Amino acid sequence: ESVTVIPALPRDEVLDEHLKMIVNEHVLLEVVIGEIDRLWSRLAVDAQALDGMRSELAAATRRLVAVFELHHSREETHIFPLVVALPAETQALLIAEIVRRHSAARSS
Repeated sequence: ESVTVIPALPRDEVLDEHLKMIVNEHVLLEVVIGEIDRLWSRLAVDAQALDGMRSELAAATRRLVAVFELHHSREETHIFPLVVALPAETQALLIAEIVRRHSAARSS
């Protein structure tokens, strides 16, 4: 979205502030997902470790849910309405670009 959608949006100070927060939330989401990945990787090696990891997994999952809910709410309130207001042709170009990027990411 930061490469495709954001540049297509009309800019103002309020949106710019939310975009800074969204970028920070993306970084935080990557950190929390990395933490959860490491925990699941440990479990893949030693499933018996689950009992000792329950609280750590639960805490990491709560952090993920909290950050994602905040992030999604910000996008729903400040980004998606602007995307919907774009001309249909622009929306179609954005969708095509997003699909192309996802396809390229999957094939690499």
